[in-house]
Amino acid sequence: MLDTLRQHLRGDHSIVTIVVVTFLFFNLTLITIDSVASIVGLVDNPVLRKQIYFVWLIFQFAIILPIQWISLAQSCRFQIAAFKNYGGSILTIVFSIVFTLLLFQYNFPGESELASYWKIARGVDNYHTDISVENDVLMLSGSLELGSAKKVALAIKANKVQKLELDLSEGQLYEAREIARLVREQKLDVLVTRSCLAPCTLILASGRQRVVSEDAKIGFQSYKILYPDPRSRWFEEQEEKRDMNWLKQNDVSESFVFQTFYSRTNQNYWYPELPRLIEVGYIDQIINLK
Repeated sequence: MLDTLRQHLRGDHSIVTIVVVTFLFFNLTLITIDSVASIVGLVDNPVLRKQIYFVWLIFQFAIILPIQWISLAQSCRFQIAAFKNYGGSILTIVFSIVFTLLLFQYNFPGESELASYWKIARGVDNYHTDISVENDVLMLSGSLELGSAKKVALAIKANKVQKLELDLSEGQLYEAREIARLVREQKLDVLVTRSCLAPCTLILASGRQRVVSEDAKIGFQSYKILYPDPRSRWFEEQEEKRDMNWLKQNDVSESFVFQTFYSRTNQNYWYPELPRLIEVGYIDQIINLK
């Protein structure tokens, strides 16, 4: 492997090998890996996923690409010095530029995407979660920010929490899933004091005893609006199906689960009547907190 790399950097390979193997084959392989990885979604954690993504970008554009062009320059210099092969060298450079542009087109994000990905990779977003503990009750309010699930896990461990009190408006889907998993594993009761909007509703459905205030607003929304995927509707549907299955596992009516994700895809939050949530198994009790 190292010998092959040294040969590349010395320009020992022919210009045909440089174009066909180093640029065409290798760049198509990189494009394929990038596409497959984005489809499979190997890592759920958005921060870790974006950190890996930046390592991947550095590997392609700061390591592989310079090696390709150094080997091309060395090979062309040899061809010109030894054989006066100007035409072949120019043609090789043209093809190499085309294959490089293809790599940038398919594997390098746009300026706005790059800025957004970098922000997430640093664990920064526009949400803020307030976390406090009183006796055996952990209170979550605001919106679910990156890292909020980890903070909740530490608070539960340190305080022997028995109940989760929610007043959440929006936030990161991954964090909601992780907190929902914690609630289910720890068999915590859940109380919604004022509002619980998707994805908070995943947490609510995971409680051992699910209670809401009679003044609370429980809001559902399709991921088509909340978490649109720039690739296609298919990717959004995979996310929805995943959470639909989670809700069914928590004994929520299948028809109601379908309704929350698909029947109002072009509207704002849907707030069903609270008695309806009892009927479909989403909550257990409505109480007066005043």
